[in-house]
Amino acid sequence: MKRLDSRGLSLLLVSLLTLLPLQRLSAQTGQPTQADKDKSFSLNIDGRLTFDAATYFVPGSSDLRYSGAPFRMSPASQVSQARIAAVLGLDRWSGRFDLDFVRARVTLCDLFVRYSYAPQANITVGYIFDPISIAINTASRHRSVNLAPAVAPLAQSSRHWSIHWRQWGRNYWLSAALAAGGIESINASPNHYSEGYGISARAVWLPSPDPDRLIHLGVAGTVRAGDRSQNPLGSFTLRAAPSSDVDGRSFILRTLTGVQRYEILGLEVALRTPKVYLLGEGLYTRVGYDPTVTDPEKLQSGLFVSPHSYSNHYGGYIEGSYMLRGTQRKYLKAASVFNNVADEVSPGGNLELMARLSYLNARTGGASTDALVALNWFPSPSVLFGLSYSYSQMNASASDGGKITRVGAAYDGLQVHCLQLRTQFVF
Repeated sequence: MKRLDSRGLSLLLVSLLTLLPLQRLSAQTGQPTQADKDKSFSLNIDGRLTFDAATYFVPGSSDLRYSGAPFRMSPASQVSQARIAAVLGLDRWSGRFDLDFVRARVTLCDLFVRYSYAPQANITVGYIFDPISIAINTASRHRSVNLAPAVAPLAQSSRHWSIHWRQWGRNYWLSAALAAGGIESINASPNHYSEGYGISARAVWLPSPDPDRLIHLGVAGTVRAGDRSQNPLGSFTLRAAPSSDVDGRSFILRTLTGVQRYEILGLEVALRTPKVYLLGEGLYTRVGYDPTVTDPEKLQSGLFVSPHSYSNHYGGYIEGSYMLRGTQRKYLKAASVFNNVADEVSPGGNLELMARLSYLNARTGGASTDALVALNWFPSPSVLFGLSYSYSQMNASASDGGKITRVGAAYDGLQVHCLQLRTQFVF
């Protein structure tokens, strides 16, 4: 992602934060505001602050080396996310401009204009998520734990510049997108190769739409020509940090070059009752590539080419929670995803017991099985305090691209125990 100038960012944030107070002050002093001229105009600021701290235990770590140095997974903390967005509305039009601070850099997230041509249908143009997965399309504000679902790495890049359509009713939700490349292409040199393009679609059926017994069944898919704007031969990188991204390493790592196209297929099923939430999802990614090509001019890429070879990757997870206090999380019909909390909490807050089991296989890049249990307290719908324990079992190929080795023996994989605290404030 392109790093933004810190002075420009500071000016932008100050401007956004002062817009609403100035608007209210203008109304108090009798000056006409835009809202007075057009009652449908709105301007809101939203965002989130997320803090994570983690400590690790790795059996047998004294015999491991990382890039030749002793292997360490030291206790650490981080600001996992500091995000702010301006959200505008005018009649049937709306827009969003979203900036995110993660790991000491600022990135552009959602940037789009949306037209709602019907109460339950809209068209969006901008930089947004591809409609390919319930986990990927669930905003980070609705995630209770800092362990990404196993399907997330299988999409490589989940946001693109696109034209996006969606429509929903009582028992269904439909979405499709025609997408160009990602924001990374702005770093490309002049006269570069294609930034990639593709089509995506997601369909959801609700055989039982009743919030007290909601059943969600979904299918999604995408086909894309690879991005060659940064690497003329095209590449597809699958990376994952199974235990926690506080450590910052991608133990599972695989990069393919000579990418001609790739396809993703996903299946999802969910159940919600006042006390119980269950969600299962699987994603399968097939990357078509030609490892024999060394001349970019001879690489054939596109949606309808016949790839030289295929590399198959897959992952999935099952997660669920039981409300010890309060009612279960809300289903967001307009996006066909789940919030992580109900609209209202019980006196003293909602208390949730959560668990997840997941698996990810990146072939020669490594495979991992992960288990997690978490206790989450929501004193209000905007505040989360969470404590989680996770266990990750990785095979011998999960070595962060060959950086992890074992002294006196062949490296045979890694086990990681992680205890993590999360605090999140959503506004």
